[in-house]
Amino acid sequence: MSVRLRDGRAVGYEPFAEGWLSGERAWGRPAYVLVMPDGSLLLSDDHARLIYRIRYDPATAPKT
Repeated sequence: MSVRLRDGRAVGYEPFAEGWLSGERAWGRPAYVLVMPDGSLLLSDDHARLIYRIRYDPATAPKT
């Protein structure tokens, strides 16, 4: 989940990363997050045995 803050208070929530379910069946299971020096996140998936890299792109970030 991503939480939007205003004056230190939560004002909105939205999914940050999703999609590991197909109906009631899981095809992945996020297990651990590591923050890299460039600010990207490495997310391990211990079901699919993968590592995802999630990076911030200011050009596509929502405007607040």
